[in-house]
Amino acid sequence: MVSKFALHHLPDFWKSLALLNMSHCLKKGGKLYFSDLVFTIPPAEYEVSINQMIEHMKKTASKSLVQETIIHIKEEFSTYDWIMEGLFKKTGF
Repeated sequence: MVSKFALHHLPDFWKSLALLNMSHCLKKGGKLYFSDLVFTIPPAEYEVSINQMIEHMKKTASKSLVQETIIHIKEEFSTYDWIMEGLFKKTGF
């Protein structure tokens, strides 16, 4: 099973239900290949880290990608890596 850049559209509660459903759909020994936007920054450093990322992107990426990233951070539901790890464990992965 593959999940590619889908779960960041869901709040964590709904992510957990989606993962639970995926774990029930897999055959015994089946695998989930997961790819998504997940934050690895310390929560206390989010503002500095995100601002640094945006400033770096302004120098290296297109204006549209910078704008898409800003919108993503404001409107989507990407979460921290340690939260995702917990969601995977609690849902049978």
